[in-house]
Amino acid sequence: MKKSTYEGIDDSSLEVLQKTNFFTTEEESTLKFSPLESWTNQNFLVTSPTKGKFVFRVPGPSTHEFINRANEKHNIAVAHKLGFTENYSYFDSTTGVLVRKYLEGHNIVENNVGAPDIASLLEMVAVLAKLHNRQQPWGPSESFQGEDSEIQIFELYKSLIIKHNGQFTTQFDRVLNALKADFLLLSNFADKSPDTNTHNDANPANFLRLQSQGQIAVIDMEYSSRGNPMWDLAYFMVHGTGGANDVEQEEQVIKAYAGDKELTVGERSEYHVFKGFGEYMLAVWLHLQVTLGSLPSSEQGVMPKEAILDWENKLLNNIEKRFEQPAYLEAKKYLQQHSK
Repeated sequence: MKKSTYEGIDDSSLEVLQKTNFFTTEEESTLKFSPLESWTNQNFLVTSPTKGKFVFRVPGPSTHEFINRANEKHNIAVAHKLGFTENYSYFDSTTGVLVRKYLEGHNIVENNVGAPDIASLLEMVAVLAKLHNRQQPWGPSESFQGEDSEIQIFELYKSLIIKHNGQFTTQFDRVLNALKADFLLLSNFADKSPDTNTHNDANPANFLRLQSQGQIAVIDMEYSSRGNPMWDLAYFMVHGTGGANDVEQEEQVIKAYAGDKELTVGERSEYHVFKGFGEYMLAVWLHLQVTLGSLPSSEQGVMPKEAILDWENKLLNNIEKRFEQPAYLEAKKYLQQHSK
């Protein structure tokens, strides 16, 4: 296979694909490549005249330090079994290299020019509710693996930023300390929501409307684990509704998520406190990517470092404003009053 004859993929990524032996030597000469939007990793669309279209993933730098690929492999298989996503065709849980069928469809965020409309949000959150399955807990064979708490992940990201010579600012530390106090409240809440399957990156960009059936599939399960469903809902809300500051829209989404089983006062309290966690998760993850030199990219090109740093600052400022909002203060008070 002459690497110089192929466009849309770099030599090192091509060598990784060849080592998988997923395509035969005869098939390799007919492959076509094009880069796909990438945040954590490098992703490519691989088109084979004989096998069809596939997504090929090369793990991003140092991802082995903060992503458990064995858990991801298990969780993708479970999510596929439950009807939420496509299964992998090839997965090396040591390296994180993955090949899966390409899902024909469109990203709902891109289709709505940057932000989902309310109808799309309601459809997506209904899928998230099914993944959580609040009505009846998933059985052992239907459950995800991985149980790291949000605070454990924040601390891991902080340690990696420092390890790789990044700067962990005073504001990052100040907000993290406040969230640690909130997490203690959440952990000691007497009526804490039981853990379930959580996506942990449930932003609208990870929901895909399939071309064939029109249904919505969930993609990018690499951060998935067992966790509090209200955390996942809060993350979805702050990243799907521009910070969840439209109270009327927020209530519509919550009702669509809850269905026949309305959220209790306790669940709503967890949800409101978890909103800041959702914004911090993205801010500290972005800062880790900047530190590692792995800047998010799309068809428009690589996102400028200055734009990412500005985004981080906006997220951190929004969290500190959230600490003063009545909904947050009332939720925190309820958790304090109902601790173990």
